[in-house]
Amino acid sequence: MCYRCFKPKSACLCSYTKEIDPGIKFVLLMHQKEAKRQRTGTGHIAKISLKDAEILVGFEFEHNKRLQELLADPQYFPVMMYPGEEAWTARREGFAEALAGRKLLFVPES
Repeated sequence: MCYRCFKPKSACLCSYTKEIDPGIKFVLLMHQKEAKRQRTGTGHIAKISLKDAEILVGFEFEHNKRLQELLADPQYFPVMMYPGEEAWTARREGFAEALAGRKLLFVPES
């Protein structure tokens, strides 16, 4: 078992990955069951490939200490991808001003 990508050594993908710095902090929220039964390993591959990415495993994240620390950290501008008529995009007027030099903290819902 590879404890970096959590795949059997015969299927390890680590040698095929390359870390990139997208300029965004990614925090992947992973359900406990998904962490135990995950077959594709996309979350772990994303963590390996995206500089400074984190995986937080849990059931409810409302009181997750690490997530709360990241959300409160003034260096980050937290965002979650969710479609909607009032959703912001990077092209929206005022977006750059709202960022005010902070790094995006992207928390995709898995």
